[in-house]
Amino acid sequence: MDPLAPKTDLKDDVLARLRAEILSLALPPGAPLKQAVLADALGVSRQPVSHALEVLKRDRLVVERGRRGLCVASLDPGRIAALYAVRGALDGLAARLAAARRPRRAALAALDTALAAGRAAIAAADAPGLLRADIAFHEGLYALSGNAEIAPAAGSVWPELSRGMAALLRAPGFPRAAWDEHAAIRAAVAAGDPEDAGALAERHCASAAARSAARLTAAPAAPDAPDTPGAPRQDED
Repeated sequence: MDPLAPKTDLKDDVLARLRAEILSLALPPGAPLKQAVLADALGVSRQPVSHALEVLKRDRLVVERGRRGLCVASLDPGRIAALYAVRGALDGLAARLAAARRPRRAALAALDTALAAGRAAIAAADAPGLLRADIAFHEGLYALSGNAEIAPAAGSVWPELSRGMAALLRAPGFPRAAWDEHAAIRAAVAAGDPEDAGALAERHCASAAARSAARLTAAPAAPDAPDTPGAPRQDED
């Protein structure tokens, strides 16, 4: 990780960086999280790192491993499937509402930008960029729905679900299939077809859930984080 630029209060920056590293799988399940190591890597003191780790524990992205200290939480296929079910219901609702509003071409700009960014990320094999474009597409769909409560509700499932998505977007062939599905949802919304748009959005999530469950179940479980020789435990000062 690159050091952060010095500021008076780095708590938010440290939290954002560690969250992004975990959600993108740059810090994979089981990775040890030592305060001293993270502080040195980011070029900050241990205090903002400690704060960030406490927040990430509450978000269930970081867990205790006894004397081994903190590590990145493992991915639970069952929980990922449950989160996809929630997101599928919200995405289906958002797509139906968006299509019913018959948005003009200018209003679809956010979806078009996300679609283009995703295609470019696929061509460049840019996994973090692909994840950002995926999230941007769905957030654009929520905005088009006209229902201001959908985005906050969906936001509660995105942190953990993003890790499952990051793993899935690395699967051979899946990114192109997912972007074809995004394009079909966009077309149904633009055509003003609520039922088709909603059904496509729900099927998109169901397909991702099934593929994600298969991929995570087939993957070996992440081992407990090993102690790093010579490195202090996370709770040492």
